[in-house]
Amino acid sequence: MTLSAHVFGGYASYEGEHPWRDPEHVAHKFIQILKGEQANGHAWLPRPSGGTVKISTALATNAFDVWGRWAASVLTGIYPDGASLVPIPSASCVAVGTDAKGRALAEAIVIHAPKFQAVDALHWIEEWPKARNGGPRDPDVLVENVKIGRDLPKRPVVLVDDVITGGGHAVACARTLRSAGYEVDHVIAAARTVKSPPASGMFKIDSWDAEAPFHYFW
Repeated sequence: MTLSAHVFGGYASYEGEHPWRDPEHVAHKFIQILKGEQANGHAWLPRPSGGTVKISTALATNAFDVWGRWAASVLTGIYPDGASLVPIPSASCVAVGTDAKGRALAEAIVIHAPKFQAVDALHWIEEWPKARNGGPRDPDVLVENVKIGRDLPKRPVVLVDDVITGGGHAVACARTLRSAGYEVDHVIAAARTVKSPPASGMFKIDSWDAEAPFHYFW
């Protein structure tokens, strides 16, 4: 099956091979703010509709507004009648409703797309280390630790995340929901980890099939 991934921008992971320019710093601050982390200083975030907006920890609402407007525009083009927005749970989320970060990302979309509904539904059975700290990325491993903690409306589901790296967490969550009879064809995130400067720019990342590298067919 296909899991189409849509992201607002890139998230630099260059490991010293490429110098960071202004777009990399802007994207980094953007993600820090959406994660609820303390961002150092401010940045000017490009709006898809044109112009820029100032973002900082104190101006977090600006970052969420840009994210929500962009994501709503993408998703209403796919599902004009709406869908359920289900956050991919953070590594520490072992009970439904305990992932404030994911909930905030989904709710920022609903503000601009009221036909959509933010639904906390997934959690991990046990807490594992974050992927960046050595936790698993293989969806075959991750899927054994994903649980659906509540019923969802019988409508399409869109997974929501802050950053996609390999896509293993998204694929594992999609597989779990599909096995329960839900339609899951899309995941939307604020950024994709990139290993080198994107040819079209940090905020021009094409959509792709997050499921393709894992060669799963149902």
